[in-house]
Amino acid sequence: MKKIIEKMKLAVAVLLSYLPTALPLSPAELEKFVDDVLTLGGWDVANISFRNSVVTQILHIDISETKATKRQFINAIKRSITNQLSYNMMQHYKQQAKEVQNEATQGAS
Repeated sequence: MKKIIEKMKLAVAVLLSYLPTALPLSPAELEKFVDDVLTLGGWDVANISFRNSVVTQILHIDISETKATKRQFINAIKRSITNQLSYNMMQHYKQQAKEVQNEATQGAS
């Protein structure tokens, strides 16, 4: 029964994440906001890198905005992860191409 209640609470939190909420105005509010975003995203709330990502995303919100959806932070972090992964793969492919080119050059000599 306890698991069902926890799942229901999470389901409600997911639905509420689509509604704009006030941005945090105190350290305690910020900690809770970051915890909520990371929990909803399925990430480790103790991970400093993810915590930093949420706070950085807050800094990128338009200065005239006082509310935002938690979902927008989740999506921004997912996009950051995708960008980083894509960049790393791009570098990997460039290195592979360079190695193939070097082998072709050495083989032609």
